[in-house]
Amino acid sequence: MSESDSAEQRSSNFMRQFRDSKTRELKNLTAIQFMDVWKHYDKDDYSDIADILL
Repeated sequence: MSESDSAEQRSSNFMRQFRDSKTRELKNLTAIQFMDVWKHYDKDDYSDIADILL
C-alpha cells in the first residue's frame, strides 16, 4: 500500500471521528452519535448490520 493509499484510507475512516486523537481509543458515544454510526453501516435500512458490512 502506498502512502497516498494509506492517507486516503485514514481520511475516509468513518469511525475515526469518534476516537481520541492522542490515545486513539474509542470515545463514549452519545445516543445521537450512536445512531449516526448505525445509519452509516446500515446500508439497506433493515435496522441490522450484517457481518459482511463490518
